Amino acid sequence: MDPFTLPDLRGKKKTMSFTIQTRDSAKAYGSGHVDVLATPALVAYMEQTALVLLDPFLPDTHTSVGSFISLNHTGAAKTNELFRCECIVTGTEGRKVTFSIRAFTPEKELGTASHTRYVVDRKKFMARVNE
Repeated sequence: MDPFTLPDLRGKKKTMSFTIQTRDSAKAYGSGHVDVLATPALVAYMEQTALVLLDPFLPDTHTSVGSFISLNHTGAAKTNELFRCECIVTGTEGRKVTFSIRAFTPEKELGTASHTRYVVDRKKFMARVNE
């Protein structure tokens, strides 16, 4: 059993800003034919924001891994456009942490998501992966 106990982080927030790169486009991802923010790229930015929010509360021996995301991609944004992801912890239960995330430009919402991450011991997790 892992001796690390996660504190109750409900209400903790993190906002990060990003500029949409050519590599983030639907055309580059192969998920569409236009140069707008691809849904898989939006997911990655949202997960990154949750990861960065959670990291300061974990010892160096631990990290978090994403296990679930439900995204409603509601708006388009073109390459070189600036947007933000705002992430809020909505719950903690054992090693499980849930988040509400929204992405937006100054003019419009790009999407909202529910996301779940689990805190894991890095060495034990990688040992299981490498079995």
